[in-house]
Amino acid sequence: MWKSDGTADGTTLVRALAVPSGAQATVRELTNVAGRLFFVVVDTYQLTNALWTSDGTAAGTTALITNTASTSGIANLTAVGGTLFFTRYQAASGTELWKSDGTPAGTVLAIDINPGAAGSSPSQLRNVAGTLFFTAHAPGDSWADLWKSDGTEAGTVVVKVGANQITALKAIGATLFFAFSDGPSGQDLWKSDGTEAGTVMVKDLNQGSWDASPTHMTDVAGTLFFTAFAPGDLVADLWKSDGTEAGTSVVLSGAAEPAELTAVGGALFFTYDDGVNGKELWKSDGTPAGTVLVKDISSGSGSADPGSLIAVGGTLFFNATPGAPTQTGLWKSDGTEAGTVTVSAAGLPTAPYADPPEAADLGGVLLYAGSDLFNGTELWRSDGTPAGTVRVRDIETRPFIVSANMARDRFYFQGYAPDTGSELWSSDGTPAGTGLLKDFLPSNPVSVFIGPFIEAAGTVFFSANDGVHGQELWKTDGTEAGTVMVKDILPGNSISTSPQRLKAAGDVLFFMADDGAHGAELWKSDGTSGGTVLVRDIAPGSQYSTSDPEWFVDVDGTLFFTAGDGVNGKELWKSDGTEAGTQLVKDINPGSAGSSPDQFVDVNGTLFFRADDGAHGRELWKSDGTAEGTQLVVDLEQGAASSGPNHLRAAGGRLYFCAQVGASGIQLWVSDGLPGGTLLVQDIQPGWSVPLGTTADLLFFAASDKTGARLWAVPLTAATPHRVYLPLVKR
Repeated sequence: MWKSDGTADGTTLVRALAVPSGAQATVRELTNVAGRLFFVVVDTYQLTNALWTSDGTAAGTTALITNTASTSGIANLTAVGGTLFFTRYQAASGTELWKSDGTPAGTVLAIDINPGAAGSSPSQLRNVAGTLFFTAHAPGDSWADLWKSDGTEAGTVVVKVGANQITALKAIGATLFFAFSDGPSGQDLWKSDGTEAGTVMVKDLNQGSWDASPTHMTDVAGTLFFTAFAPGDLVADLWKSDGTEAGTSVVLSGAAEPAELTAVGGALFFTYDDGVNGKELWKSDGTPAGTVLVKDISSGSGSADPGSLIAVGGTLFFNATPGAPTQTGLWKSDGTEAGTVTVSAAGLPTAPYADPPEAADLGGVLLYAGSDLFNGTELWRSDGTPAGTVRVRDIETRPFIVSANMARDRFYFQGYAPDTGSELWSSDGTPAGTGLLKDFLPSNPVSVFIGPFIEAAGTVFFSANDGVHGQELWKTDGTEAGTVMVKDILPGNSISTSPQRLKAAGDVLFFMADDGAHGAELWKSDGTSGGTVLVRDIAPGSQYSTSDPEWFVDVDGTLFFTAGDGVNGKELWKSDGTEAGTQLVKDINPGSAGSSPDQFVDVNGTLFFRADDGAHGRELWKSDGTAEGTQLVVDLEQGAASSGPNHLRAAGGRLYFCAQVGASGIQLWVSDGLPGGTLLVQDIQPGWSVPLGTTADLLFFAASDKTGARLWAVPLTAATPHRVYLPLVKR
């Protein structure tokens, strides 16, 4: 847990948060309650969470509730006055409403609305002018009711009985707006002042029993903006309401639904695609005439795709992409075209990583979790100017390495240096032998994607983008001069062939590429431009006809893979690098559905994989490369049901995998390729197992027994492959 006043010196560690498993803690739902911070700490390994509080000091950062079952056991933290309300799950009482004053003794169950293990499942907690509103299930109710509470049993009462779902709760002043259907009118806009008589429908938005489905409720200077369906709509319109039927009307109707509604001062900002300018930034003053495009950031029909909108004072900050995806950065707007400008390449976090954005208004300054591509995600601040947008502190200073692999006795990786950005490096394991191999974008500290690194016939291949040719196939001999593009398969820098799934089979490099004419198909390369060619157009036709080859594996010099030829669905194929030798091995599931084979593993020259033949469910198969030798190994879960074999791994001349048969849970199995030789290693406990890795004598795997998840091992050379050691890690 850290805190910051927006300066480097004022950005300090408050306390390291320990969780029972020793794993890294995840902090959620930071909530300010009268100057005291409450938050949830999640142990993602043991799947538990705890409620903590902090006054900003290490000594004042303490746990109030520990080890609540499930990662969502404590949730919905909401401040009302000086009290924190939240929901907590317990096996005996289910999920109910709790409250806290910041002390262990004052952290208690507020009311047990539905006594017993079922619980009332309170949700959508809202502070409405000092009163808590929420939805919860009373005993015997199928639908949640609308409730209010002052934190006492006597003061917790039903406001509206829920004959249908109550959603989208939004407080504006002393009024709660929400979406609800009373049956005859469909789901429409409602409001409540906390009394039964004052809980009424505002307007029948979609006439009769059709649902208007109001959502995206947003308070703009006391006026409610929201999206909902009007009669005849295929997409939701933008509406506004002052809480009266006459004052509730459509503001904008079109071919797309407005999104990311955000209030800035007295104006509403949102994203919208008008069908002409793409998805761009818009604003509204509540009138149709005053609802306009702010700026066409990505000119023409292209979309800037603005997102992560956040108001700081009277300025809107957001992410936008004026051109290529690599140009996404932080922008600001005052609502005018001239005042909508780029601020920094270090953009706001985007959903699903941050929804709402991980950002805050600190005295008119934007404080946010930003990434400049060089230091990962760190704490940034912005006053709305490029010069005033800076990293506050590099909290995590460790370097990062991606796309790493050993090839030709050197370690190749994508590494970062401040002056070059993320580029191609190599190492022989010594400091002197570790350095930048190739700067693909000289004098431009922008990262490029490099990798993976695959050796074939003594040549190291990879894909990279030099800013001129797009993402293409490259090779290296370990020197800068010998690091060159093999072939510009799809010429031009705005488009690229994007070589993927690089795999060596024998002395041939196979990969998937799209040359703009044949779609994504199987290619090969010998390291020369002339020898880099399409192997076979498996799904013939236009550039949009693609076989999408994947799951490449080398079995004694033959490439096995899956592909779809447009007739038989995704099936098992093989290739020797020639067009004639690239063939469908077997149509396992006859017809266009395909058997979708995957997780290919070579075990002593036999290919094992998963497939669904349409009769036995998804089960374990094997192949010797012939149609006759491509067979179901065993139907573990009899009939059309699937045992779901997963995590296939070769070890000790056998295949190990996980599968679920009956009520035993997901367990570890072993196979020699014969029905009688496919055996359950051991039924440890109804739960799960996952193979992890091997040594010369042991297969290590994770499995769950009655004490929880543990590390286990099975000997690979034992006469009886059922034997399992006791847990190697045990508390």
